[in-house]
Amino acid sequence: TKATTDEAFAVRMNNFLGMEKPEGIEALLEEQAKNEKRTKGATKPVAGTEMIRRLSRYIWPSEGGREIKARVMASLGLLVSAKLIAIEVPFLFKHIVDTLTLSAEHANDVQMVVPVGLILGYGVARST
Repeated sequence: TKATTDEAFAVRMNNFLGMEKPEGIEALLEEQAKNEKRTKGATKPVAGTEMIRRLSRYIWPSEGGREIKARVMASLGLLVSAKLIAIEVPFLFKHIVDTLTLSAEHANDVQMVVPVGLILGYGVARST
């Protein structure tokens, strides 16, 4: 059933990309090997902006209506948000450690609950 699933996936991807329909997974592998031989040594580096321009037509669908475009925008927004949060975490931990280094006489329960809660919350979020 794995071969059937792979074959069905290959057919769907080829239909999506507008490529010819291969006879089976073997034909797809042969076509991939042929393309690799043809382009071996002929590739040149592509600038980041050129790569984004070329791939944008696959990210932003030309058909499918508002629902698909809303999903694309939501997924890109979540991706950017995740990257920004990943950048912010070390600064947050620095602030938490600074808060935990207060002397015992200045620290009350609220000042200790928030940093420890953030550390535990981060641990739970990373473990799931």
